[in-house]
Order: sequence, then structure tokens, then C-alpha cells
Amino acid sequence: MEGIRTDMNTTQAAIIQLLQSYIGNKDKKVIFPQQVDWKEVCDVAVKHNIAGMLYAVIKKNSGIQKPEESVLKKLQTHFYGAISHSTEQDREMLQVEERLRQNKIIHVLMKGYILKQCYPIPELRTMGDVDFLIRKEDRYRTHQELLNLGFTCTCEKGFVWCYQKGNTNLEVHSRIIAQKVGRV
Repeated sequence: MEGIRTDMNTTQAAIIQLLQSYIGNKDKKVIFPQQVDWKEVCDVAVKHNIAGMLYAVIKKNSGIQKPEESVLKKLQTHFYGAISHSTEQDREMLQVEERLRQNKIIHVLMKGYILKQCYPIPELRTMGDVDFLIRKEDRYRTHQELLNLGFTCTCEKGFVWCYQKGNTNLEVHSRIIAQKVGRV
């Protein structure tokens, strides 16, 4: 198994090979172990929210051993679920960003929501919530606008307030770091 660490089991090696192919690592040929436990690959992929990515690679790459139909169906379900969830999140975030702009509330999207644009299929970059930063003095205006958009505030303590609407969860930060850095 060229390019694969020898201390990995076959499930880990197969997942790494599939992910390398997903991110477009064209320098490495996809070389699978002889025996792949596809059910275990699927279980690990679901646990780590990468099942949709693996499905995309498996469907696209004809040169790899295919999983049994029941496993492929489960991966496919997660593929379409990830796309559906991402589409809903994107739709909600367009409304949130537009409302914040209309009310001149300065905000910065952070973390996964921005990073997903670096993925070959951004919709498959799953995340539990969308994080964004606002100014402390805009906290209550932001809160009111999110409520007006139909979000429910689930936590309003400290520097991070949480909101939920359907399958979209927001974390609204008024600080990037919760504690002062470099101070005793």
C-alpha cells in the first residue's frame, strides 16, 4: 500500500484513500487494501460526518472496489441529507446576512461556514452550527433581528448566544476569544 501508513487498519486506510481522492490529491493513485469491510467504513464515515464525501468518490471512481448495495444506499442517504441540510443552512444564512446588512449590523462569518468554500463540493462540508462575530454593542439588535426571522434563542449567556430555526443553528459571538490572552 504505497503512501499509506503501515500502522493503520484496512478501514482507516480505505477512508484515507477515499478522502485523498475527494480533496483532489491527484499525485496519489487510489490503492485500496484487498479486503475492505465496507460496513465498518460506512459506520466510521457516518460517525465523522464524511459519509457524503465518500459516496461522491465511490460513485465517481470506477476503479475501486464497490461496497454492497445496502452500504452504498446508506452512504447515498447521507450524501443527499448533507446537501439538503447545507441548502437549508445557506438559505437561512442569506436571510440572516441580508437582515444584518439592512440594519447596518457589522458581522463576520467564521470557521466552518467559510471553510466549506474550500471543499470540492461545499455542501458536503457538514457542520452543526454557523458561527459569526458581531460587535458587543450590536448584541441586542442582532438578537431582535434573529427573533424577527423566526429563530429561537436557546442560550443567552456570556459572549456566545445560540439560536435555532429548523435544522439551522447559529452561534453569535461578541468576542473571538472568551478569555483575555496573555494575562494572569
